[in-house]
Amino acid sequence: RNLRYSPSNLRQLAYETIVRPQLEYASSLWSPHQIYLTNKLEFVQNRAARFITSNYSPHSSIMQIKQDISLVPLNLRRSIALLSLFHKYRYSIRPSPLPLEAPSCISRRLHNQYSIKRISGRTNAFNSSALPRAIVLWNDLPDHIASISNHQAFLDELH
Repeated sequence: RNLRYSPSNLRQLAYETIVRPQLEYASSLWSPHQIYLTNKLEFVQNRAARFITSNYSPHSSIMQIKQDISLVPLNLRRSIALLSLFHKYRYSIRPSPLPLEAPSCISRRLHNQYSIKRISGRTNAFNSSALPRAIVLWNDLPDHIASISNHQAFLDELH
């Protein structure tokens, strides 16, 4: 409200330092699997993009506005955060308390050589939780990204 007449770079900085951390708090572990909740989170970013650019026209594309100011969709940021956390776990020095094992057969067309056996449960809530989602995302990575053991190099390659 107090930033209405400030420059757009200051409004973007305010969004990225005050609002977006609230939206992404613990997002690597908690991410909504219901589409309506994902849409609610994205709606906040869409309103912020319009506020940053002062473009409130219903005829302008929100995707174009977000591209112009380099705002990455929140669901993509949550996936990157989850993959980052899983990469730290996968390549940590400590022994793994979870039995992450390779699948019994690996399709080179569908998986990378570092694929992990999917974990499935009886409920949709479990199957949409952090570890099963991370394994699905990990298995979808190309070989050259999944093989990177340096965490910063891994993140650079994801972006």
